[in-house]
Amino acid sequence: MTSRRPDPPPGPRADRGSGRRADRGPDAQPDPRGPAVDRGPDNLRLRLTLSALALAQIVSSFGVQWTVVARLGTHVETDALYAGMTLPQIVTTMAVESLTFVLIPLFSALPERERRRHAWSMVAVIVGLAAVLIAVLDLAAPLLLRLTVPGFTPQARELCVRLTRIQLNSLLGAAAFSVLAALEHARNRFRRVAASVLVCTVVGWAVLLRWLGTGGIVLAAWVQVLMLGGPALLLLPAAGRPAGIAGSGELLREVWRRVRPLVLGATYYRTGFVVDRLLASFLAPGSIVILELAQRIDVAVVRVLNQGIVTPVVPRLARLAEQGQSDAFRALVRQRALWAAALGGAALCAISLAVLVNRNGLETVARAAGKLTHDDLRTLCLVFLCAGGVLLTGSVNHMLTSAWYAQGDTRTPTRIGVTAYTVGLGLKALGFRLGGLEGIALGISAYYGLHWFLLERALGRGKARGSGRNPGLLAANLRLGDSTPRVES
Repeated sequence: MTSRRPDPPPGPRADRGSGRRADRGPDAQPDPRGPAVDRGPDNLRLRLTLSALALAQIVSSFGVQWTVVARLGTHVETDALYAGMTLPQIVTTMAVESLTFVLIPLFSALPERERRRHAWSMVAVIVGLAAVLIAVLDLAAPLLLRLTVPGFTPQARELCVRLTRIQLNSLLGAAAFSVLAALEHARNRFRRVAASVLVCTVVGWAVLLRWLGTGGIVLAAWVQVLMLGGPALLLLPAAGRPAGIAGSGELLREVWRRVRPLVLGATYYRTGFVVDRLLASFLAPGSIVILELAQRIDVAVVRVLNQGIVTPVVPRLARLAEQGQSDAFRALVRQRALWAAALGGAALCAISLAVLVNRNGLETVARAAGKLTHDDLRTLCLVFLCAGGVLLTGSVNHMLTSAWYAQGDTRTPTRIGVTAYTVGLGLKALGFRLGGLEGIALGISAYYGLHWFLLERALGRGKARGSGRNPGLLAANLRLGDSTPRVES
């Protein structure tokens, strides 16, 4: 006679899909680190894997930019390519990235079946809106670029319009990716998201290495479309079969409620790159390219830190906020912010030391780079060092901002960002007037430092208490099919 496992006692069971554990009884004390299942993905192996993937993304992404600049030079064509990214980047920064921040805590509070159903609903809506926006921006591109790069000649502006219209197509894939990436993060499948970006970047780099000589600057623009839109295609199979878009009205309204202050704030304070390119357009040809390359190096290192330190912990922060474990929430935020500051500072010191020690090697690099001159590389190194504040505080700012987003509070970090950005505009303009390209870079560093100071000050005063409805409460409403959301007392 075969024995079988006894039936489990009645009562709550662990929900493996949503990351919840069985009830441990009324007298059980909550684990200050959160549910055990939440600690699973937040381990050393995951952080190292994500950091390795992000590092590979950095190398390949920088390889893409370096290949274009080294083979085509720092001239009007490459300036037009990077200026042509302005409109797509504005939309991505204002709406697409904000949407991902909002969706991660919402999806984390839903069971798997509901996640998939609402994800497909969001993809259909967001991609449809992106298609309409592309058509509008395509028509308005000549006028808008006259405002964003007023220092360009008419010929350079005409080329910029052409490259802008090509790169606007990336918004379709970027919009879908924002939803699919949030879905995978809520499932704690961080590796898949990072790997999809890496694959598309490597493919784009290979295309440039093989055909840039014949395709020229137009091919470089289409490669940007591949790199930004391709990851969504790779993530589509992981989303599962479409479950329809009916019944997602409550989630869509909640997403709009949360994303609205982010979009309104981002319209103003997260488009600093527009000001950077506007100022650089009045400088010598190639200035936009050099400033962009220097910033991309900084942002690339910050992305590695974000992937290894911040990204794995956001779903857990959302659950700690849902459970009301404020002490554990704050301790985790403080720990990760400290890690980000230490590693960012170490990266800045290491790269700065390498640049200073190997100054004599610039001539060798210039000869190997093709159309880049010794003066171009010297200016690039100097601008990079002046913008080092991005390395020092960029990941810390991302961690502190994510802490508010995890609680559903999008207003506090938006107000802080608007304040820092307003002062930062003056600092950049002053730097441009006094120091040209290097002065703009110093103004960028000062802006990042001010942003960190204001975020840290607000957190120290205990202002990060969250605003709006709790993700778990919304999830309960969605599962029960309530047409009117319940309000917390």
